[in-house]
Amino acid sequence: MMRNGLSVLLAGVMIVGCGYQFQGTGTLPGNTETVFVQMLRNRTSETGIEIAFTSALIDELTRNQRAAAQERADARLSGEIASVSTETIARTGSTTSAERRVRATLNLELTDRSGALIWKARNVSANAAFLVDADSKARTDQNRREALTELAQRVAESIYSRMTDDF
Repeated sequence: MMRNGLSVLLAGVMIVGCGYQFQGTGTLPGNTETVFVQMLRNRTSETGIEIAFTSALIDELTRNQRAAAQERADARLSGEIASVSTETIARTGSTTSAERRVRATLNLELTDRSGALIWKARNVSANAAFLVDADSKARTDQNRREALTELAQRVAESIYSRMTDDF
């Protein structure tokens, strides 16, 4: 029993000593502790996509205990969904898609209470694949919506990771 405790303690010291950090334990730029997420602007033809991406950012900040109401937040995260595109990645024939990929690109800024720029990221992009159902356009559309939801979560995780990078 004593050996197990000593092993855990030694492993903890080694992890701390080598500078390893668990994801999300970094600090936000500009001594920011809490962030308010403003509704993203939608510069695409995808109706309502700004809701999914804004919600994913709020969820990620909440999961990491960094989200706050506007009046209590140290900083504000704002930006835009600059583009959404879809491309075929697998075919069943020369004109029939079997799988497609949807890609989104965002531009974001983190500003302090006075409006001064603390951090920005341009052309943050991610993608997600979805299956095409040759017999059901409705099912293909549902698959695409699910891929966009997954994509919003990936982008939110990526943005949080970028904001908390300490190097």
